[in-house]
Amino acid sequence: MSIYLEQIFQAAMIFPFVALIFTIPTIILQYRRFGHLHFLRLLIVFSFYLYILNLAFLVMLPLPTTLHNCPDGAVSGALYQLEPFRFFTDIAKEAHFHPQVPESYLRIFKASSFYQVAFNILLFLPLGVYFRYYFIQRFIPTALFSLGLSLFIEITQGTGVYGLFACPYRVLDVDDLFANTLGGILGFIAAPLFTFFLPERKRLLRYQAADRVSAVRRVIAWGVDYVILQLIWSFYLETLSYSKPVLLFILLILYFGVLPYLWKGFTFGKWLLRFRIEDINGRRHFFRFLHRGTWPSLLLTLDVAYFQWVNSVSIVSRVDAFIFLAILCLHAAFFLLVIFRITRADTRLFYEKWSRTKKRPL
Repeated sequence: MSIYLEQIFQAAMIFPFVALIFTIPTIILQYRRFGHLHFLRLLIVFSFYLYILNLAFLVMLPLPTTLHNCPDGAVSGALYQLEPFRFFTDIAKEAHFHPQVPESYLRIFKASSFYQVAFNILLFLPLGVYFRYYFIQRFIPTALFSLGLSLFIEITQGTGVYGLFACPYRVLDVDDLFANTLGGILGFIAAPLFTFFLPERKRLLRYQAADRVSAVRRVIAWGVDYVILQLIWSFYLETLSYSKPVLLFILLILYFGVLPYLWKGFTFGKWLLRFRIEDINGRRHFFRFLHRGTWPSLLLTLDVAYFQWVNSVSIVSRVDAFIFLAILCLHAAFFLLVIFRITRADTRLFYEKWSRTKKRPL
């Protein structure tokens, strides 16, 4: 039991890092699938991540201390138990079970073989609950997935993690397939007992467009657009011999001004997060879109042009230091403006107001 608790503790320690990695993809999927963020739904998703992490740790750890883990004198080995329902025999033998001896019934619950089967059932019990409530799956898909996942685990163990280790370090047991699948089925059947206090799943999982584009949604879209622009710049434009600030300004204008007009108000980030740009009348207007994209493009280009110039000179004068300080203050003011605007009913920034455009969630 202590070794199981140790693995659960290790999973709990690693979970914050796993959650950090999956936060952005999860939020993107939530917006694309449901149109908005819901705290309880996010909590359920991350609890599922925690469950899968615990499942992986419990069935795979501890790993052998060396890749050459075969017993002395053996080059390779196999650990298989292919006799179905052998656990009945193992439990009866360990508990010295006899139908006419009442005390032997109690000894069943003290047998380590019984605990092993019970553990394998309980291990997949949450999977059935998640599949019925959150993933809205029927009985047969849930049972087949439980069987498939259990088979994948057993093959992984029986092959020494597909040849990574010289010998298997756990037994490939056909009875585990039965116990795990039974656990998934029981979880599916018992799901209402565990989820009765949660909202109706159709209400929790329905698509509902948000009233406005939140700051989180917008920042993630900016991040996606930044990655796309960085890839375009790194793999193509950076190799050209033209002025880098001029090329950057043209790229930004095309991306933030022209592309939304051609693509129904979308950039790649906005499309991924399911919101678009339109004018205040709900239409696409080329010059307003171009006006909107000009200001952030100009600010970013001036930053790049200034820092490129500073890197090209050998001595930085007081004027350069003053300009740098002014740019830093400008960025701080812009950041404070963003913080101020996202707390207001009208979250549009200055360049959105000047261009008479707005963001519309889908």
